[in-house]
Amino acid sequence: MVRGHRTRPGGAGLRLLAATAAVTDRVDVAVVGGGIAGMAVAYELAADRKVLVLEADSGVGLHATGRSAGTLALGYGPPRIRPATRLGLPLLKEPPFGAPLVTPRPVLWFADRAHAVDAWTRFQEVCASTSDTRIVDRTEVPEIAPLLRAEAVAVAMLDESAMDIDVHGLISGYLKGLRTRGGQVQTGWRLVSAEHHGDWRLAAADGRTVRADVVVNAGGGWAAEIAATLGDGSVPLRIQRRSAFLARSHACPPVPGGAMVASASGAFYVKPEGTGYLCSPIDRTVVPAHDPKPDELAIARAIEDINAATELDLRSVTTAWAGLQCFSPDGLPVVGFSLAVPAMFWLAGLAGFGIQTAPGFGMLAAASIRGETSGGLSPFEPGRFN
Repeated sequence: MVRGHRTRPGGAGLRLLAATAAVTDRVDVAVVGGGIAGMAVAYELAADRKVLVLEADSGVGLHATGRSAGTLALGYGPPRIRPATRLGLPLLKEPPFGAPLVTPRPVLWFADRAHAVDAWTRFQEVCASTSDTRIVDRTEVPEIAPLLRAEAVAVAMLDESAMDIDVHGLISGYLKGLRTRGGQVQTGWRLVSAEHHGDWRLAAADGRTVRADVVVNAGGGWAAEIAATLGDGSVPLRIQRRSAFLARSHACPPVPGGAMVASASGAFYVKPEGTGYLCSPIDRTVVPAHDPKPDELAIARAIEDINAATELDLRSVTTAWAGLQCFSPDGLPVVGFSLAVPAMFWLAGLAGFGIQTAPGFGMLAAASIRGETSGGLSPFEPGRFN
């Protein structure tokens, strides 16, 4: 039996005290959603705007943000999102609100014989567009990832520039920076109605209200519901569950700084963490927006796949959790002003690369909301679905 948790043990979420304290009821920008994307754009905008973050839960970063593996790999994700990852790198390396938030952690992608042809094509595309990745010879794999069985690796690709992100430090820094700039957060704020008459008038389930010139939909797994309340049903988002778990290996204890290993077929990933391993079956079950529990069957299959491909010999799960990922039909983020309703800005669909791209997309979104030129958002405009 898997012991499930709402959030990842030791995860990044921050529960806030005095959640319903009085706040300014008239702001320039209301950001609906206190995950990493919402906090990133709120922090950026607070430099010259009155900003209020409205979060339905009891704190910020408690859902997908707090349940993330916290990995940054420049070759990960569709090619069009990679510039956003690079744009946010300086903030992660030298954040204005504290110590560096990234540490080196190479990532090795591999494929067995059955998936080698497809993987080889993808690896070549990534290596051609990202100088930090390279295809590695099978003879190099034992030194990079000694936990992998030799017979499990037909082709492999290494990202030596990949990093761990201190997700707790990032969300904490955004919160601190937002407050320093005069921005505010209200938790327990579940949006139930919205009207636009010259400005937005938003109402929460408990009767609280706020007026704003611009509303940012950064609702993560709930972005479609929030958009519907705001009157924009033009973007058909898909919500998927992703399970993860911690396990220990007596056969192959983790090496500090050891490489993260990911199956190119999407069967699993394994990342050394503390005295054990952070693992995921990389499940993609379509679900409604809710607070998910881990999929025990998917985790059991992942353990079988991991033990077949590695020397870990995992026997049991220490703990497990799950989070929601939000996808657009083409798999790219949805970032830009709505064409269906006025003064509503989309910041959704960041899917499985939200943590690494949120700083960059937060900067791009803030620039667009200010009316500055932001050509980097053209592939992500919501109008592409109309």
